[in-house]
Amino acid sequence: MSEPEAKQNVLDSIERCREALSALESADGSDLDKFKTSIKETTELLESLKEKVFLKTKKALTPAYLVLESSQSVADFAEEVSGGDDGAADELGEALGQLKDNVAKLQGASKQHSVIVT
Repeated sequence: MSEPEAKQNVLDSIERCREALSALESADGSDLDKFKTSIKETTELLESLKEKVFLKTKKALTPAYLVLESSQSVADFAEEVSGGDDGAADELGEALGQLKDNVAKLQGASKQHSVIVT
């Protein structure tokens, strides 16, 4: 049986974060440490949310999709940074800020009480 769409989005977001982290691991620069730490923290937060019942509801679709979109941006910019594009670091910071905002919204939405009828 497949996962609900919102939960699959969160699982895919975790994978994108891991991709971004591995891309940054291969890049040099001490200024990237703050990005790595932030991505690790975000990944841990997503890991803690992935089993929430909330992700089985329709209310979870939009915030989970926004998390997926922003995690893809983070992965893309991390890849550019690891490729030597110095200008991508600023864009990575902005994308990471957006990801953290979207994860915070998903976390806030998951605290609302939902009833699932099976």
